Amino acid sequence: MPTARRRNPSALHDQVEKQVKARMQRLIDEDDERTGQRDARRVGALWEGRDYPDLYGMGVITKEQEKALWAEDRASFAPESRLYTYNPRRAPARRRNPSNSEPPVSSVAAAIGPDPLWSEGVNAVAARLVHAGRKPGGSLPGFLARDPETGRKVLVKLVRSEDHAKNETLAGALYRALGINAPDLRWTTHTAGADGRASILSPWMEGYEEVHDYTRLGAADLAALARSFPADAWLANWDTVGLEFDNLLFAPQKRGALRWSRIDPGGALIFRAMGAPKGKFFGEKVGEFDTLVNAGMNPTSYHVFAEAADVHGNVDKMVPTVADILTLVQHGYVEKAARWAGFDATISSDLAALMRARAIDLAQRVEA
Repeated sequence: MPTARRRNPSALHDQVEKQVKARMQRLIDEDDERTGQRDARRVGALWEGRDYPDLYGMGVITKEQEKALWAEDRASFAPESRLYTYNPRRAPARRRNPSNSEPPVSSVAAAIGPDPLWSEGVNAVAARLVHAGRKPGGSLPGFLARDPETGRKVLVKLVRSEDHAKNETLAGALYRALGINAPDLRWTTHTAGADGRASILSPWMEGYEEVHDYTRLGAADLAALARSFPADAWLANWDTVGLEFDNLLFAPQKRGALRWSRIDPGGALIFRAMGAPKGKFFGEKVGEFDTLVNAGMNPTSYHVFAEAADVHGNVDKMVPTVADILTLVQHGYVEKAARWAGFDATISSDLAALMRARAIDLAQRVEA
């Protein structure tokens, strides 16, 4: 991996580093790669009750293996924070749905604003949705719906718990707060046809398509991928590209930030895509900066970010996104957005502190 040219830290970087100095001190003796390596080898789960091929080194995951991995995760969680000990299968049902309001305003100039689909609130839209077809792909159940008032299509994904829904909603909000295109995700328990289950509503991305050979893209499109890569690593989005290149979409007729779109960030932040918590494998070190470009651990992500975009050879292109991430954490955006998504004050505070530490670690890796 090419070594980045060292630069003097910016004033912004210094300010944020002081805020998390105590937390960063605990990381001095830790292995930088611990966060991502072990988890990626163990990623994989049942898809609609069938044995699912795992492309990360385990072969095929059976139902019994999934249960065993879940038990191992629970046993390995650190006790110091609810962020790590949280078990969604035992979480009490909650009816609170703060994402019925608009998300907090980002301090990043390029941030993408709310989708006008939600101007009446997600609950009102969810209650009037009509079934429009089967859910295309993905590892969790759901369906394609249509809003009869606007004619917009909405992808409905049913998740294991309300906190899993909050987590994915938050991940989408953080992408958009950084000016990186993603659907304006909202969660609710009011979706027509969902029987009161927690569901994530994702406005359908018209005009976007999958790309399976990224080496054929132009230099500008590859540079855009390198520029946005730090956000994927910071958010620990293990499934950024998708097992079948189905989570990173391209719109050749669009321009600027809307040319790419990250969809389905269910594997970002606290949870894995299927709803199991990552536990200690989501930590203060951004191991994903390396594991997302590791061919043996994440082959589709490797093709996009290493073979095509060569992110480690283009660290200068990452600097603007890292600066935006530091801006978000400096202004307390993560905690505000977590509260908006529905997490309680304790988890929101823990997550904000963790993401501050991850931002500093990421800045040190990129040498921004």
